[in-house]
Amino acid sequence: MQIYVALCDDETACHEITKKLLADYRQKTASVSFSLSCFTSAKNLLNYIEENAAFDIYILDIIMPDINGIQLGSALREHGDNGFIIYLTSYPDFAVESYNTDALHYLLKPISNSYFFSVCLPVKIIACRHKT
Repeated sequence: MQIYVALCDDETACHEITKKLLADYRQKTASVSFSLSCFTSAKNLLNYIEENAAFDIYILDIIMPDINGIQLGSALREHGDNGFIIYLTSYPDFAVESYNTDALHYLLKPISNSYFFSVCLPVKIIACRHKT
């Protein structure tokens, strides 16, 4: 099964870290593979979705130029996107506000493999969706 993941973070170093986290998780979950699309701005992600398709999981940074992660999550919801949102950020200040976007998790960087794996509930839920 293929799960489509969008990562939106203006720091490209985070892209590599997230790629590794997903690759490590993939080794532990043989029935799942990930297609990761990386974006460095919220506008790029929103433009992509308008022209293509939505994603199963969104991993969003909070502090980004132009549109922050909370605003991006709100925009996704306003467009009827019901993908899982996971915030991965260095800033704890927006955790309460993230509830307004119906976020699944709010994770603080740096994140360990074991903690990341423990919050990968969306993978199991998406797997159940694809079986029905």
